[in-house]
Amino acid sequence: AEDIRDAADSAFDNEEFALSGRTYAVLLRNYPHFKEIAGDLSFDRKYLRARLKECSDFLSLRALTQYRQGNLSAAISLWKNILEFEPGNAGVKKAIDTASTQLKNLQRKAE
Repeated sequence: AEDIRDAADSAFDNEEFALSGRTYAVLLRNYPHFKEIAGDLSFDRKYLRARLKECSDFLSLRALTQYRQGNLSAAISLWKNILEFEPGNAGVKKAIDTASTQLKNLQRKAE
């Protein structure tokens, strides 16, 4: 569990927020099992949740930047990364729907 956390922290430090978010989510989902097996861990659920929020926030900011620059496909891709570790994020789902609709409309106009 510690090695996995170290890998997630390393990805986070390298601004690989999609990878680190997925890894923190795995740790959070399996935290009770890790705790049972390893006993004392250097991290807790609060730490993992905080890191997940940071990953989500950084990816959201990048997605919004892409969206505002008109790079709808890139924005959608970034938002989909968030859903990989926050599948219930309604705000992200709405943003994807909105950007997808706009992208389809732009593609129709280009035809």
